[in-house]
This record gives sequence, structure tokens and C-alpha cells, in this order.
Amino acid sequence: MMMMTVWIELTIFRLAFSCYGAFWMSYATIFIPGSGVIDSFGGNMDEFNQAISLYLITWFVITVLFMCVAFSWET
Repeated sequence: MMMMTVWIELTIFRLAFSCYGAFWMSYATIFIPGSGVIDSFGGNMDEFNQAISLYLITWFVITVLFMCVAFSWET
């Protein structure tokens, strides 16, 4: 699918694929011990869970926006 979007120049789909690639890379970086993200919470897992929840809710909103654009797209 990605190669098709490059060929027919559907920029919204290239944007969506790039955003989800960035999502998975950033989500993985949070849990890599060497990144220090979890350590920055000082062992307070309650705050960490709230931060992850906010992060995932934000991506849910982005997903809904992409779906609205994709479903309204007329080709």
C-alpha cells in the first residue's frame, strides 16, 4: 500500500503512514531502559501511567482525524 501511495501521489496517506511510523518508534523509545523516560518519573508509576494514557489518547484523536479524512476522500 505504501508503494501505491508514492506512485499515485496521495499525500494524506503518506502522512498517515509516516505518523504511525513515528508513533511506534516513539512508543518503543519510552520503554527502552537507556532512554531514561521511565526513570524520569522517579518510581512514581501512577504519574507514568497517566502520562502514557494521555499519550495514547492523543494518538487515538489523531487516528480518528485520519479516519475522517480518509472516509471523506473522493478519488
